[in-house]
Amino acid sequence: MLNSRFRLLHAFVFPLAAASLVFGPSAAFASSLIGTRNTSMTFSVNANDIFPNRTAYIVGLTADEASRVTASNYLDIIRPYDAEKTGVGDTNLCWAAAAANMLAYTGWGNVNGFKTEDDIFSYYRNSFTDMGGDPDFALEWFAKGSYTPIGWNEWAQPTTADAGNFWPNANISFGYIEYSDWSSKDLLLPYLQDGYAVALTIGLYDEDGERTGGHAVTVWGATYDNNYGKLMSLLVSDSDNHYGGGVDAPDTLNEFFLGFTPDGNYYTLDSNGFRVGRWEGFAYLAMAVTAVPEPPAFLLFGLGIISMALMGRRKAPTIPK
Repeated sequence: MLNSRFRLLHAFVFPLAAASLVFGPSAAFASSLIGTRNTSMTFSVNANDIFPNRTAYIVGLTADEASRVTASNYLDIIRPYDAEKTGVGDTNLCWAAAAANMLAYTGWGNVNGFKTEDDIFSYYRNSFTDMGGDPDFALEWFAKGSYTPIGWNEWAQPTTADAGNFWPNANISFGYIEYSDWSSKDLLLPYLQDGYAVALTIGLYDEDGERTGGHAVTVWGATYDNNYGKLMSLLVSDSDNHYGGGVDAPDTLNEFFLGFTPDGNYYTLDSNGFRVGRWEGFAYLAMAVTAVPEPPAFLLFGLGIISMALMGRRKAPTIPK
């Protein structure tokens, strides 16, 4: 679950979860080693009569996956970083799962003996209360040891002293861009193309426009129409898929299609006919230096200075009702 500066819900995403927790052969794709999914590609995808010229751009693939992707099989072939909830102590930690995926992809998670995104997520699970949060604050805590929402009501709070703070002197570019108008969404794809990890924050609203919950997912790509430049869908991993499966749950790629609210002012996201929620913003994290060493070596080589960008701060967490 996410914390924005509104009140967010988490449970609304559960209908997207698999109906069964019996994992077959795909369970072999239950996690990936940190920093090993570093291939990106552009490819054509199946189009329709309205948008006959549809293209996808995606990051976080292996070279083998890239060699096998076609216009129709990309959701089946690509197994992105996808930290999954166990259902115990992490019901509302979608924001931490998204941050774990971002850290694994960019290489900043290559510390403290962590090997996979699930290792990083487990660390968050053991270090925070099971409440809402935001991916950018999770990154702040992991890298710098500070946590902006400390003491905030209904936000997840650290439970372990002296945790996080793995890169106190590193030059790490991360932050948050809040949705302000239609043009805000046009920034997401360029961030991916520039090598950033991206996590989308989503709000759920009732018929009266009141915010009732929130969620966070990791964005790995997007599809768009070449003729009109229209962003059509986002390709994401979601910690609520295979909810309760934890480290044994298969990693899966999902597609959220974009629409508009009735007033036309906000983007909505839909999956398999189910309204996921409203696009509220996205967190970003730049790639680590190639072959990121452990912090002591990193400091010895003098590669880091503190640089942190926290933009568009919201004022309420994503909280279950």
